[in-house]
Amino acid sequence: MTPAGRTDALAPPPWWRSVGLLAITRAPLTRNGYSLIFNTGVTSALGIVYWVVASRSYSPQEVGVATSLLAVLTGVGGVAQLAFANLLNRFLPAAGARRKTLIAQTSIAAVVYSVALALGFVASAPWIAPALHRQLNQVAPILWFAAAAALWTLFNLQDSALTGLHRSALIPLKNSTFGLVKLALLAPLAGTALFGSGIFTAWTLPLPIFVVAAHRAIARRLADPLGPDAAATADTGFSTLARFLGWDYVGTLAMIVAGSASQIAVLDVAGAVASANYNLATTIAFSIYLIGRSMSSALLAQSAAETGRVRALASDAVAHSLIILAPAVALVVLGAPVIMGLFGPNYAVDGAPLLRVLALTSVPWALTSIYLAIARVEGHLVPIAVIQAGTASIALAAGIPLLHWAGGLGMAWAWFIAQSSVAASIVVYVAAKNGRGHIVDWGLNLAGSFGKLAHAFAFAVPKRRDPPVETERLLALLRRAGAAKSGSAFHLIPIATQSDVWLAFVAWEDSRERVVYKASTSARGGEAMRRAVHAVGRLNADPRIEGSRVRLPEVLAFESDAGRCDAIERALPGEDGRALVLKGATRESALAAAAAEISRLHGATAQAREIDEDWLVEWIDEPARRIAECAMGVSLSPARRRRALDSFVSEQRRFWSGRTQSLGLSHGDYFPGNVLYTRGEPDESLRVSAILDWETMRENGPEGFDICHLLLTTRALTRGQDLGKVVVDNLRAPHWTPEEERVIASLKARGPSLDWSDAPRSLRALTCLAWLHHADGNCRKSDVYRRSRLWSAGNIERVLMDFSQPV
Repeated sequence: MTPAGRTDALAPPPWWRSVGLLAITRAPLTRNGYSLIFNTGVTSALGIVYWVVASRSYSPQEVGVATSLLAVLTGVGGVAQLAFANLLNRFLPAAGARRKTLIAQTSIAAVVYSVALALGFVASAPWIAPALHRQLNQVAPILWFAAAAALWTLFNLQDSALTGLHRSALIPLKNSTFGLVKLALLAPLAGTALFGSGIFTAWTLPLPIFVVAAHRAIARRLADPLGPDAAATADTGFSTLARFLGWDYVGTLAMIVAGSASQIAVLDVAGAVASANYNLATTIAFSIYLIGRSMSSALLAQSAAETGRVRALASDAVAHSLIILAPAVALVVLGAPVIMGLFGPNYAVDGAPLLRVLALTSVPWALTSIYLAIARVEGHLVPIAVIQAGTASIALAAGIPLLHWAGGLGMAWAWFIAQSSVAASIVVYVAAKNGRGHIVDWGLNLAGSFGKLAHAFAFAVPKRRDPPVETERLLALLRRAGAAKSGSAFHLIPIATQSDVWLAFVAWEDSRERVVYKASTSARGGEAMRRAVHAVGRLNADPRIEGSRVRLPEVLAFESDAGRCDAIERALPGEDGRALVLKGATRESALAAAAAEISRLHGATAQAREIDEDWLVEWIDEPARRIAECAMGVSLSPARRRRALDSFVSEQRRFWSGRTQSLGLSHGDYFPGNVLYTRGEPDESLRVSAILDWETMRENGPEGFDICHLLLTTRALTRGQDLGKVVVDNLRAPHWTPEEERVIASLKARGPSLDWSDAPRSLRALTCLAWLHHADGNCRKSDVYRRSRLWSAGNIERVLMDFSQPV
């Protein structure tokens, strides 16, 4: 080891430690969603093996009857849940101390109802399912069928409880173990008629053990102390739950009845062999259906806890569903003969077309299920019933004639027609109801979600990209900074950034001391570094802010030439503000502390001045000119974009020109990531310890500019939205949230007037100014932003559309 440091520390991390992939698994939505999808994959694979063994151990007639019997069992379980699965996903995350009561009430009601439904089916079997009546005409099979219905209902309801408790990772373990046990019982029970069918018995016999084990796991989770974010925020009163259940139950019942009725119709009309083909194809296709349903269940649970981020979460759910669903459907469509051939050569011939059609049906169903999750969160309950009942009605209305014409394949086409027509109707309805702007917003959200996904997986591909480090240059900088330690080895710890400046901590192995190394990776990055060094020098020499408790960056050494810039800065202590504002328990106190400090700096340097032409050019005209040079997006033509930008500039000029304003020090990019915090003693209160990245600093910023920027960027961060979307919402309905109002109120109590905070016209103007300088700052600091059409569409054109006029 030499003082030059370790070059291996600069290599890209292994793919399994990729920042992008870790971000995917850390997000609650995708963590729960992928856990459920993984559960789908594992249980579906075990299910296929189960039916392969069954089809080779039992006759086609026995398989056909058993699949129909199990279809009725799962149908009874689904109906018996009374839509409680959706209810638990919707209300459990925000039920607080009522979680235990909510689970107990739903479980008891579902068990009672499942037993009643099972016995009702047995009593009516001679008329509605003669083929199954022969299996359920003795006491033992009847009693076991009723008990199995109750157990199966609980077994599946527990999955919803675990999802609502954000413990979806336990579901694959539970269900895969169950799949292995029932598979192990299948062969020994061949040739028996225990409880009416050996296949049915192998499926249901392990249920009691697994239901008890899952109950204990849930009880342990319920025994955990409630954290600060687990307080009850949802109305779980009887009337609210009854209304939710009423409409959701109508839709759920319609879909379950239609699914079971279609299987029974195939058995009665086309016979047991056709039923075996149809039911086995349905079993495989259903595993693909569960991909969309899994992500929609995760969306419902997460949106219930984060109601302000429904649209962003829904866009992420669509993106993550489709990247799994598309290849799965393609694989099944291409490999249908091989897959169905696993059950026997006869199934490959007649079952492959069925499987292809049913697999394609899963795509529109995934989109519909995500829309239903949004409707449940937002309380639009009637459309839930209409959509599901409409789908079921179309499927059965088209399926009966098509069944007589083409057998089981006709019923498969009926479901494809139903799902596709309903999904298309939803798109048309949403577009007609909300207009073009709403569709554009959704399109940009989806594009952003797919972009984040592509970025995450791009990080996962190992790339040998050496950072811009020249060892001798770095050592010389460290010596000039007085940071070099003779004979002591150091290594570099890269810091993630989206600018054209490469950052890393310089850490010595025999010391806890660190400094920050910066190196430009482009001419634009070098310009940003020069501006930052100049700004920091002026700040540290300004006597008006000498008494500030906040530490500012300190440049220890700087080198600039025609090709690049390098700098060594002192590492400043504190927690990253982004982590604190993402936590509900610390968000308001973190914002209040940050707002107070920047307000104090502004107040120490401010003077009342009249806005003149020079200020208008510096603050409005020049930034607008620079963002006009950024990459074009996809929403506006060049002419409309120019006219929109002119309209924006004119509105800003009209508001600011001639006004007398308190103008003083402005950070220019005051967002949570540029604020560091420490905790005071003894109350652990948050205090701003340092403010970073002053490259966009100005000394004539209007009062409240940085605070407005802080609140808007915090909204974008906590909601997972582009700043452009947040700005558009605030322009159409200028307002502050109750939390933001409390932050502003705390500032008013300290002295500053902040008259803009409760005047809609002033708030609109300051929101526009904050957006303009945010967009300009990103374009100035990195070519990544300047060249990105997606970023431009979501953050620049999305706002300019509100200022554009039709051609």
